[in-house]
Amino acid sequence: MRIRWYALATAALIAAGFAALLLFIPPVQTPQNDTVAINDLRHHLAQDFERVRAEGSAALPGAADGAEGNAKGVAGGSVAGGTADTLAYSVFDSDGRLLASTSESPAHDLNEAIAHGNTIVDVAVGSRVVGKLAIDNNIAASLNSHRTRLQLAFTVMLTLLALVLTLLLVRVHRSVLKPFRTLESFAANIAAGKLDIPLS
Repeated sequence: MRIRWYALATAALIAAGFAALLLFIPPVQTPQNDTVAINDLRHHLAQDFERVRAEGSAALPGAADGAEGNAKGVAGGSVAGGTADTLAYSVFDSDGRLLASTSESPAHDLNEAIAHGNTIVDVAVGSRVVGKLAIDNNIAASLNSHRTRLQLAFTVMLTLLALVLTLLLVRVHRSVLKPFRTLESFAANIAAGKLDIPLS
């Protein structure tokens, strides 16, 4: 009867573990970008695109190239205080070559940026597309964080399951196997003619 309760407890533990995985680990979500800030950044890049092409990252809005550079790159300072400080982004020319970046590990070309899941926005001067703005969504970091939480949850669940199974095996050994071996030894003594040895 007790073995049945241990089996039920093990099944309940497994069910609770899977329920905890579903309830307490949120689904992977793609980071949401501030579209207003991205549009402001795109507008400022369109105004100073030739400067970005010539000077590279130093010409990007919010770059630490002095007050003059910030005044040229950002009208009113809204991008420097917002997007440039909070978003990692790269600027590519119309051929997909990297011109400038605020990202620590930028994509080397537009195809690599697309492969990394970056948000790609056209930079246009008038009706002519002069380049691309790639916003780094940091999907890899989000996936790594999610993977770490899943590994931790599985480790805890497997540890608890191993503990319950160990307790179940100890209980089975004490309540079934040990008495059976005692009976086996007693039967062997009777067969050998030792009738005075008690069943202990």
